[in-house]
Amino acid sequence: MAVHDTVIRSGIELDGKYWSTLIKSTPLSSSRLLFSKVRRTKVYINNIDSCRTYIDGAFLSTLSKSGLVDEMFNFKEELKEGGEVDGDLRFYNLLLKAVNINLKRKIRIEGGENVDVEGTVFKILKRMEEEGVEMDEFSYGSALQALSLSEDSTELLRLYRVMKRNKNLQAPNKIVKQTLIIGLGRDTSKPSGGLEALRIFDTIKNKDVTLFNACMKANYRDYGVVMRLFNRVMKLYLTGNKGKGTKYVENGYNRKFKPDDVTIMTVLGSLEDSGRLDISDKVFTNALSYGLFSKFDRPLDTTCERDVSGWPIAIVKPGLRYYLGVWREEGEEEDFVCITGVGKERKDDKSTLNEFVKEYVGGFSVGGTVIVRRGEGKMF
Repeated sequence: MAVHDTVIRSGIELDGKYWSTLIKSTPLSSSRLLFSKVRRTKVYINNIDSCRTYIDGAFLSTLSKSGLVDEMFNFKEELKEGGEVDGDLRFYNLLLKAVNINLKRKIRIEGGENVDVEGTVFKILKRMEEEGVEMDEFSYGSALQALSLSEDSTELLRLYRVMKRNKNLQAPNKIVKQTLIIGLGRDTSKPSGGLEALRIFDTIKNKDVTLFNACMKANYRDYGVVMRLFNRVMKLYLTGNKGKGTKYVENGYNRKFKPDDVTIMTVLGSLEDSGRLDISDKVFTNALSYGLFSKFDRPLDTTCERDVSGWPIAIVKPGLRYYLGVWREEGEEEDFVCITGVGKERKDDKSTLNEFVKEYVGGFSVGGTVIVRRGEGKMF
């Protein structure tokens, strides 16, 4: 028998904070059962010390974390019928959080073009307005985060400007601004989106590598801007022992600005798509020398054999040019073997990694490998 069952059966009356903590820490499937039992206790029925505020809020929070929007609405309607809830800001903030989770899940399954992000968000905002619920910083932040999932940033920018004009709210913080930059990066239809992202980026004082990544993505089509941002973040990373932020320093480098996989994939992808293979090769070589590809190093890699299974295409292209160049310079007699795995189809062109590599290097495929023989294959 669970501890809470023992407590309920014993008749011990614990306060709302205890039950709310227990509900939040319980998995959803068990949380529903626990909540139904708690609602039959005297402390809940008599609303002692306004305990229902804590207990109902805890259950809503559990539903919110699972993205169960419909169930949250049903529960709110049930509370309204009992005259317990009307125009609750906390409910709507939790609901907007659930909408974020739900939209991300739907976009991942159905694709962004098939999900009505704006319609979903503004349906809730309209309902808030009808019930006389004024949005706070959290409401705006959650709504903006949901709108940033859309491939059209029009409504995202509009709501952001509405938030900025609201004198009852604090100025948009770093998280809100970063959300806006991310949303602008998803919208490829507006040439001015990158400039808008840069303008917002420059207003943020406490930058980190995640923020640089977001701004680089927003300017993906302009490799010049992407390279300037990349050079800035590399400089901050390499000169970590100077100036402020010394708590992040490790071996003379500032880990707060250490380029991660997203940084490298964004800069290389932008350069590759822009046809600047010369700069891409230099960036790859430099990143390699600073150990930024340690995640992609495999223990069995040699001059004649390279495992690229799981590598993003943005890294595969300059990587193969580099390693094939080393193999040819070394004058190895053995064939160059590139391990790709059989793999799944890639979203961009429906080919597998194995098929892409075979075409790219001019080799032939054997199982989950691509082989280039001495004197054969494409020259880069």
